[in-house]
Amino acid sequence: MNFLVDLDDVVVDTTREVLRIYNKEPTIGEWDKIIGKDSDEILKSIDTFTFWQTLPKMKHADELIEFISSHTDKWAFFSKPTENPESWAGKASWMKLNYPQHLDRLTLGRIKERYGSHQHCLIDDRRENIDAFRRHGGMAIPFPSMNGHFPWSPGQMKDPVSVVRREFYKMETGTFYKK
Repeated sequence: MNFLVDLDDVVVDTTREVLRIYNKEPTIGEWDKIIGKDSDEILKSIDTFTFWQTLPKMKHADELIEFISSHTDKWAFFSKPTENPESWAGKASWMKLNYPQHLDRLTLGRIKERYGSHQHCLIDDRRENIDAFRRHGGMAIPFPSMNGHFPWSPGQMKDPVSVVRREFYKMETGTFYKK
């Protein structure tokens, strides 16, 4: 099994930073509803090399990467940049700054479901990415995040790596639900 680990809101604290830029308290929900602007308008206002390069790591990021890399060498970071070339370059630069030892594991692509197959498992926080990946035959582990795409409990939000750990072990034992 090859594991594809999303960056935004799984390893990189994108939503919290967007809310900070717009002077909004961190809360669960989608940007447009919290900020009161169209998502495309929000993204256009922040979509720069510097924004993507300087995003903070999620507090659990190192624990998640350590867990995955200690259980398999078949994994990669997989992120969907915006159409702006600065997003692509900023995300690559972020990787070089934060995980230089894993820079060769970075895959950037606009269509994640192209990798959906029985040999791939996507770890992602966005329902539309997970649903599309599964429709193409891949497995997926939904990741607890603030974006409001899944109804996570406070415990799952506090320790999202335990959610991944549990689903990962289910895969190893053959009790994982493909859906």
